[in-house]
Amino acid sequence: MNHNRARAAPLPLGSATFERPADRGLLQSGEPLLAAHHFCGLLLWIPVNKAMFYGSPQHTETELDHYATAGVRAFLAAYR
Repeated sequence: MNHNRARAAPLPLGSATFERPADRGLLQSGEPLLAAHHFCGLLLWIPVNKAMFYGSPQHTETELDHYATAGVRAFLAAYR
């Protein structure tokens, strides 16, 4: 496996996704790629960790919605 390539793999939401709102003054981020990493981490941390440490739990739509909403709120609190 080429580890350099794996580290360089694009996020589902690339840094360009966060450059546009930053350019418009809607997000405060001098590092759009880092902001993209933070956003994805906030959305995925709980469900991925539950899957890794407890097997493959079946999350309800309500739980996933709650995780996503809380992640977005935390992201906006840090970057708005």
